[in-house]
Amino acid sequence: MWNTINSLKEISSEELDGQHCSLQESVRIKYASNTEFQRIAKKLQLMEDFKANVPRTGYQGVVQAACMEHRIYIYNPSHALISLAFCGCVGLLFLVLGCALPIYNWYPLFVIIFYILVPIPLTVASRVQDRVSAGGAASCQEFALFLTAGIIVSAFSLPIVLARSPAENPVIHWGACGFALAGNITCFFTIAAYFYIHREEDARYGLF
Repeated sequence: MWNTINSLKEISSEELDGQHCSLQESVRIKYASNTEFQRIAKKLQLMEDFKANVPRTGYQGVVQAACMEHRIYIYNPSHALISLAFCGCVGLLFLVLGCALPIYNWYPLFVIIFYILVPIPLTVASRVQDRVSAGGAASCQEFALFLTAGIIVSAFSLPIVLARSPAENPVIHWGACGFALAGNITCFFTIAAYFYIHREEDARYGLF
């Protein structure tokens, strides 16, 4: 279901102008507000479907068009951002728990540095690749992915190293290390999901 939706061509509500009930394929239509949502519904003659409370899953809605034999997938990216914000908060909660519990200390917070650094290589590469040749763009992407992988590995390595050294009295406990690793998984998943969702919206973030 989700792979099918994500593989569809994406168009904005403005691109519907002049295409009233003339779309020849299933598409994803992006909208940013309830007003725009209602305008799309009116344009595609879908108001009866909306009044019938057609079920919607997550931020990607599935609506059967009355005037067409195929489906129009309408989604609101702001709903995805809310979900990503929640996931990011959960990741930071894991990290804080690894620091704030009575027997732990605040050294695991150093992994936040890697959270800040990890989007930078891909963001810079996405801005630069439009200004270089095809070969240069590929090299730029590969180097950005290499740096990103190094940052991610470092984020996971730091808590483990702190939990193992020195051997007699480690800097952090293994419990704190576990919380930090759980926070890493959640936060990096959130960052990757953000890049994936917005890969076509701003400077071709589709490096994932």
